[in-house]
Amino acid sequence: MNREFEKNGLLYVKDIFTRSEIASIKKGAYKNNINLYQPEYDKTRGNVIMFYSPKYAVFAVKKAKVVIEELLGEEIVPTYWFMTAYPNKSYLKYHIDRPSCEISLSVTIDSPTKWPLQILDSSGKKQKFYIDTGSALLYKGIDLPHWRSPLNCSKNENHIQLFLHYVRKNGKYKEYAYDKDIDCFNLLNCD
Repeated sequence: MNREFEKNGLLYVKDIFTRSEIASIKKGAYKNNINLYQPEYDKTRGNVIMFYSPKYAVFAVKKAKVVIEELLGEEIVPTYWFMTAYPNKSYLKYHIDRPSCEISLSVTIDSPTKWPLQILDSSGKKQKFYIDTGSALLYKGIDLPHWRSPLNCSKNENHIQLFLHYVRKNGKYKEYAYDKDIDCFNLLNCD
């Protein structure tokens, strides 16, 4: 059990992915023409481009699972994952996540600027995390309110974030394993 995570509900994980792994995810996003999509309005994020459970990030879900299990000392199960490209002036409204996000990992894939993820830790203290590319914030998504102020970057730039969500294998949210909305099990078992 990681005492810092259990006490504060969050943990900064430096360099969870290598440069080549980040490059692979980024390449997958651009191969899928992320730069050709027009941002769509999302009430919690503003104008963004989102990809739900992209296949090119399956390896990241598997690798992060192993790292998180080592940090927490218990088994977890993936629920879902998605990537968001945030253009200038997009944001993330103050919120907590749904039950499928008992344990969340927010990974920076690419960023034109330092853009903090703000979060209230378990004691109610506001914290700001500037997540480096390849690093991540591990947090209790359903317990801790989190948000981002509007992004300030040039018109042709995006901040790209990968979100990986899990539940404790034997926890009270275990019924959300593999997020009933998609066939995550098959994706996670393909190579």
